[in-house]
Amino acid sequence: GALVIVVYGWIKLVVPIYHPRLFDPELWELDRALFFGVTPTTFFLDLFGAQWFLRLIDWTYANIFFASASIAYAWALSHPERRIRIAFANGNALLWIVGGWLYMLVPSLGPALRFPEVWFAHAETLRITQGLQAILMRNYQNVLRAWSGAAVTEPIRLVFGIGAFPSLHVAFQMYVFLWSRRVWRTGQVLFGIFVLAIFLGSMITGWHYLIDSLAGLLMAYLSYRICFPRHADDCDRADDAGRSAGGTDRAGSA
Repeated sequence: GALVIVVYGWIKLVVPIYHPRLFDPELWELDRALFFGVTPTTFFLDLFGAQWFLRLIDWTYANIFFASASIAYAWALSHPERRIRIAFANGNALLWIVGGWLYMLVPSLGPALRFPEVWFAHAETLRITQGLQAILMRNYQNVLRAWSGAAVTEPIRLVFGIGAFPSLHVAFQMYVFLWSRRVWRTGQVLFGIFVLAIFLGSMITGWHYLIDSLAGLLMAYLSYRICFPRHADDCDRADDAGRSAGGTDRAGSA
């Protein structure tokens, strides 16, 4: 886990040095093509533009990830089966490291940072989000200053890199949802809500494009299946059926 944080953080942090070309215009146009000519980020921002709802999204998006990570890791690391703990950790590492390299392959800032004039109009209702976005942008600019030999204005933070494609916040919620649905019904419902909230919230707050979240969902499924193949589910069901049948036979014999 520590290695994943360090490797992921460094990859994301140095993206503007090794691949400075930004793909935000292409992602914006791809979103429009996927959404039948309408830009989904601005569509959802206008659709859910009530001040009370934007404040709710602002607070929710800023806090769900940290809450979900605490819940997910506590559940996964306390699971009684060692193979489940290992598989969960492997898939989680795969998800974040591959995501980091995709940031390097397709660098992008995200709609609110690349087209800020759209979201500045909602500064009063998206205070938490825009405060965090300002911190990340200052860190991004200081990385470029340090690389060019100029003086930095504040310390560079490893965990404040910028990358929109893919959305690993959406990916992580979906990844945990896929795991929890097998054995933890409450977790399945909870993380299903988290997936929906982060999926919509990422576009409303301007952190991500629609394609970022769709890519995150796909990555979550692939990471889950690579570390817990489909035949393992079949084996589990067969074992459950065998135990049920055994219990019925014993009951009949009695």
